[in-house]
Amino acid sequence: MHTNNLPAVIPDQSAWNLNPNASYVYYCANETINGVEFQFVPETNGVPLVCDMSSNILSRHIDVSKFGLIFAGAHKNIGCAGVTLVIVREDLLGKALSTTPSVICFKTQVEHKSIYNTPSTYR
Repeated sequence: MHTNNLPAVIPDQSAWNLNPNASYVYYCANETINGVEFQFVPETNGVPLVCDMSSNILSRHIDVSKFGLIFAGAHKNIGCAGVTLVIVREDLLGKALSTTPSVICFKTQVEHKSIYNTPSTYR
């Protein structure tokens, strides 16, 4: 059952009107509410592509070179709730707004070898 009265289809990419000057193009690879999953990686003609793959990451081969950034909440296919995977191209690092919290600044995470906010673990 569709919750928004819109058809559960992805329009042909030739009908899309993408701004060539956009900072990025975002899409969700698998929208589970209405059952819509991309069967292709959108072409953005050089605009960085950002994708939420929370519900289908690890379900198929992904050519990460086509993306500026991929993120996935682990609660679906990777692990427990709250864990998030991020894959980001190096040329996109250092472009966060000055108001971005350091813990979610990807440049900070890279500079600290992904352990900037590693919680203490006790045995």
